[in-house]
Amino acid sequence: MAEVTEALRRGVRVVEAWALALAESECARIEELPASGNPGTPALARGTQADHIRGGARLALAVADTPEARLGPLGVDRDLLLAAALCHDVGKPYEVSPRNQA
Repeated sequence: MAEVTEALRRGVRVVEAWALALAESECARIEELPASGNPGTPALARGTQADHIRGGARLALAVADTPEARLGPLGVDRDLLLAAALCHDVGKPYEVSPRNQA
């Protein structure tokens, strides 16, 4: 099994961003966040906020892959695209926190 080194951890900013965001709320996990667009709006019919984030990441990759499949490589930085997709709701923990809303 490969070892996860500190050098590898330093290169993964998505985890760091979400850890900081969760630290600014009462939630310890992304799954604990309300799965809704805004505070006080109806929740998703099914799934969690984590499911929403994963779905956004899959969609972003598909949007990049579709034209590349037809036109060839377009120079999309897939690491950056995936990181951005995974962080698209990183402000939600702060936004939905009762402490921060007060």
